[in-house]
Order: sequence, then structure tokens, then C-alpha cells
Amino acid sequence: MKAEIWKAESRKPKSESRKPNHPRDTVDPPNGKPASQPNGTIGAGVASGFPARDTTDDGAVRVRRFVGEMAPVWRSYVDGHPEGTLFHGLGWKRAVERAFGHRSRYLVAFREDCDGGGGGVSWDHRRDAGATTVTTTVSTAGATALGGRVVGVFPLFEVNSVLVGRLLVSVPYATYGGILADDAAAATALFAEARREGLSSGARSIEMRSIRARVPGVPVHRSHAMFRKALPQTAADLSKALPRKARAAARRAAEKYELTVEYDAAALPVVWDLYSRSMRRLGSPNYPLRFFEELVSTAGDGNVVQLIRHRGRPVAGLLTFLHRDTVMPYFAGLDERVAIYGLNNTLYAESMRWGIEHGYRAYDFGRTRIDNAGGYNFKRFCGFEPEVLSFQTYVMPGRAAADLSAGSARWAAARRVWKTLPLPVTRPLGAWLSRSIPG
Repeated sequence: MKAEIWKAESRKPKSESRKPNHPRDTVDPPNGKPASQPNGTIGAGVASGFPARDTTDDGAVRVRRFVGEMAPVWRSYVDGHPEGTLFHGLGWKRAVERAFGHRSRYLVAFREDCDGGGGGVSWDHRRDAGATTVTTTVSTAGATALGGRVVGVFPLFEVNSVLVGRLLVSVPYATYGGILADDAAAATALFAEARREGLSSGARSIEMRSIRARVPGVPVHRSHAMFRKALPQTAADLSKALPRKARAAARRAAEKYELTVEYDAAALPVVWDLYSRSMRRLGSPNYPLRFFEELVSTAGDGNVVQLIRHRGRPVAGLLTFLHRDTVMPYFAGLDERVAIYGLNNTLYAESMRWGIEHGYRAYDFGRTRIDNAGGYNFKRFCGFEPEVLSFQTYVMPGRAAADLSAGSARWAAARRVWKTLPLPVTRPLGAWLSRSIPG
């Protein structure tokens, strides 16, 4: 199919109203000063911004380790929570376990004196070309048998890194993570249990990749920003939604080089080849192909494998995930041996076009380090405004914070060397090394 984002035929606008965006407040440490690590204690104060749900913080909160029979109530809670993400789901858990062998330490909070009644949430999920609406209703009924009503969850992995030691991470290789809870009492109980797990396992720290800070007294570091926006109603409106320079770059690349776009699940290994090539160029270890395969397997039809070709040759690829009404481009790669100015613009513009044509309402461009000027500014030039994330890291008493940031001077020499290594070396070595670098 020819890449023609600027020539898309208009479609009848949808009559449904778009879902409102939830506010993304940020929370500083209680004193409002730069974060400093408390001496192994959970500080006082209340994290703001908990979603309104039909429970209160009255009654005892009990935290249990997740077991298989809790899967239905876990899914129901994550699906019903306004800030539940793909990465809080059990599919991501299985993929990480199978591809990397990390041990999961998922936690569930129950409020014991609740009646465990039903309730639930529904949303429109559009998948087919005709934008047919499929309404899925989820319910928390059944949680009573497990000891009360679920009031929070905490997806957590133990990562044993050969570089920095043992870490607890929520969630590895994911854009977002952290605690989902009804209220501060549930969030605090979940974190307290995670801290006990960390102390008993000898972990160095607990990292929470929260959209908003949830745990009082734990330092917040605003090192990353997320980029999200609503998609236009029709594909014909996409060219108007893209900034002029981004639109022109995509158009010139597609027309000058006669680029074509295709969507084919069987092309996943080709996309991984392009991705691993790009990671080598950037000086970063690639994830193993098996991780891609596990994610696609657990996602079912909730993923899209996209290729851009130049004269039949794959020059760009993208693995995209679909969550609720949102398109999430996740793993991308380009063939740097082919100099095509604007190829990135074409790749993502076609991804947006696909989302619009299949009835999706939002585009989540993922997170980027604020100090990564290239990636940060590219997303801004595509018309996305940054929203700073409130990640939190709790360092265990007597330990120092781990430094695995790709932007750290500590790894600058290693990154320079990595760029010079041949792909037959970086691909298997990166797959092994990424086990110790939880993304």
C-alpha cells in the first residue's frame, strides 16, 4: 500500500464523544524541596490525585502476594482503574517472566470490611476497519472470596542485575508502572509490603514508574516526560493535525522515495532486525527477539506490526500495542544504511493514520528522557506536548541509588564502544545484557 497520509479519503465523522483525559498531577516530597532519601522509613504526608471510586479508606487494608487464582480480580481492577495501563496487566507480566526470567512479586491490597459488591467499568474498544464498537464490561465481583474487595495492586519484579545488584522495579521494560490504588491508605499498605519484600530479598531499591506519585515521603524524580494526544476524527484531518514541518517531511520522503507501507504480523522478525540495528546505532543494548514474540503472543489482536519499504526493501519497522482506545507505538527501527530524510515522520504518520481508520481515539508516543534532546524534540515537532512523569525511587537503608540511565556519564565510554561493534556481536550480547538493564 502506498504511503499517502496527506491524501487520505475523508470518512464520516464519529458521533461518539471522545473520552476526557484524566488530569496528570505531580507530587513533590512533603517539604517541597529537592528529594532526599528518608532513612529507611515511610514518610508522612498524603499523595494527591487518587481517582474517585466506590470505596473509602475506612477499614483494615490487607496485602497479599498475587497468585494465579487472583487473575480475574486483578484484571478487573486494572481494567476498571482510570490509570490502569497495558503494563499493569498480566500479559506484560507473562512476557517479562518468559523472555527474561525475572521473578514477579505482584501485590494485591484488599479492604477486609467491604461487602465485595459488584460494580465495574465499560469502555468502547474499536478494532475493525468499520469502527464497530465493542463494549466490554468488567466487574470486581468475586473478590470477596479472596478476603475482601480489591482496593489496589502493585506490579513488581525482582531484577538481579550483574551491573548494579538486585532491584525491585515496577515495571521493567515498560513506559509506565507503579501502584494503582483507591486511596492513600491502600497505596501506603502496598508500598510497606514491597519495602518488606525488598529488605528480606536484599534489594537495593524500589523503582516505581508512576504517572503520578503515589507514595508519601518517597522522593520523586522528574527525569522523563510522556507524550500523548487525541487523534483526529478522520484520516483526512491528519495532515491538518500534524505540524507543517513534520507533515512536509513525511510527504517528501514518501513521494521522493516511493515508500510503501504494509501491516503483517509475519514481519515481526524483520521489525526486530531493524530495531536491533537502531539500538546499536544509538549505543544501547537491544531486547531479545523472544520478548517481542512473547508480547505479541500475549497481546492477541492488540498489536500491529508495520513495515515501510523502499523499492521492496524494508527500511523502517514499528511494533505498536493497542490498549483501550489508544494506539501505542513501542519498538521502532530504521535501516541507517539508507539515507531517507523524513523516514521517521512517515513511519509514525502512517501509524497514526492506521489508528484513525480503525477507530482509535488517542496516540501515546511513550516516554522520553528529558535530557535526550533528540527524541524529546522529535516528538514535540510531531505536535505532542510533554507531560512530566513523577517516577519515585526508594533506596533501601544503607544503600546507594543504582545508576543505569542511558544518559549517565558512567556509561558514555561503553556506549561509544557499542556503536562500533558488529551486529552479530551486539544482538546476542544485547539480549543477554538487557536482562540486567530493566528499561
